[in-house]
Amino acid sequence: MAYLSGADLQQADLTGADLQKADLRDADLQQADLTGADLQKADLRRADLQGADLQGADLRETGFTSADLRQADLQGADLTSADLRQADLTSADLPYTNLQEAQLSEAYMKGAQLRNADLRQADLQKTNLQGADLAATNLKNADLTGADLTFADLTFANITRTDLAGANLKYADLTFADLREAHLREANLKYADLRHADLTFADLRGADLTLANIILADLTGADLTYADLTGADLRQADLTNTITTSAKFTGAIICEGTQLPGATQVPCSAYEQLPRY
Repeated sequence: MAYLSGADLQQADLTGADLQKADLRDADLQQADLTGADLQKADLRRADLQGADLQGADLRETGFTSADLRQADLQGADLTSADLRQADLTSADLPYTNLQEAQLSEAYMKGAQLRNADLRQADLQKTNLQGADLAATNLKNADLTGADLTFADLTFANITRTDLAGANLKYADLTFADLREAHLREANLKYADLRHADLTFADLRGADLTLANIILADLTGADLTYADLTGADLRQADLTNTITTSAKFTGAIICEGTQLPGATQVPCSAYEQLPRY
């Protein structure tokens, strides 16, 4: 096991290096090339990895608590069960990265690229994901309670049974997202784009859906108790068996023939030809 705590390894070429269980606490690895390196179970707490290349690296169970990974390239890396609590991953590249069961609570991931990443069962409590690219990510059973997903791209994401209680999804793009049985209690979904989203049996109690775009979404069996849908666009949304007890629909837009207290009925012929997925 290598003892490199506090070492100056700026721009070092560590391609394919065997650094399993290495002690790299507080090390300076800015711009280092760690492509394909084996850092499984290494200790990188508080390490500076700004701009480091970690493509394809083995980072399973690696400790990155409070590490600086701004603009680091982690494409294709294996971060299964890695500890990234309070790490700074601003604008980091993580597409196709394996982050199953990773600890990311209170991490700073503003603008991070996570397209097609695997985040199943990951802990993302109170994580800052403002403007992050999470398109087509797998977030099944992940914990995102209290997370900030303002302006995040979650198109086509798998969010089934994910806990987003109290999360901020204002202006988030959730078109075609799979939110079946998702927990969205007290979540902020103001101005969110939920067109074609599958919200079957989702828990939306007390959620704020003010002015949200919910056209052609599937809300079958969803619970909207005390939810605020003021001004929301619900044209051609499937509301079969949806629970609407004490929900607010003032100024919401619905198709003619649908009955919701306070909502405005409009002809929906212009939407009849929209594709249904």
